Amino acid sequence: GALAPHREAAREAFLKAEKAVKSPEWDVVILDEVFCALQLGLLSEEDLRRLIRERLSEQHLVLTGRDAPRTICDMADLVTDMKCVKHPYDHGVAAQPGIEF
Repeated sequence: GALAPHREAAREAFLKAEKAVKSPEWDVVILDEVFCALQLGLLSEEDLRRLIRERLSEQHLVLTGRDAPRTICDMADLVTDMKCVKHPYDHGVAAQPGIEF
């Protein structure tokens, strides 16, 4: 289907994340927009919960995206709900490299 290449890319990225959270080389691991991948079915919530449980205790794991599942929020040390007040898109500026993608 249309999501097949995205599913494969998400799986490859998740495998890299699994290695990163088990490596003392990294103090911080960021999974940007992981909740979007979760909502699209590109990743499973159980895989994400397992990743959180298996990370090194001294490591910071940052997960971003909208509509984080309650089960993930319950596992978190910090949860922030950001609200856009003003955005260039509202004034006709298209998505910008390095900012939105």
